[in-house]
Amino acid sequence: TDRYSGIALPHLPKRDVLVSAGYLDGPRRSALTPLVEEQAGGDAEIFLQKLADEGNVAAKAAMDERSRRKAEAEEKERIILEQR
Repeated sequence: TDRYSGIALPHLPKRDVLVSAGYLDGPRRSALTPLVEEQAGGDAEIFLQKLADEGNVAAKAAMDERSRRKAEAEEKERIILEQR
């Protein structure tokens, strides 16, 4: 058992177990979902781009990271296709 300050902490069941038992209603829904749906028609990437365009530093960093990862994946795919 896990203890904190001498108190035994209970182990909680996983979310899918609670959902299947009827204790919770379906999968977890992000608090941002209504905002994304309203601002960008449900497309999180469009919403993130809007935030970046408005000057949000964290959104800019996230978009840069997405672009970098996409370029890396495309490069890997190009290399694999060339090797065939």
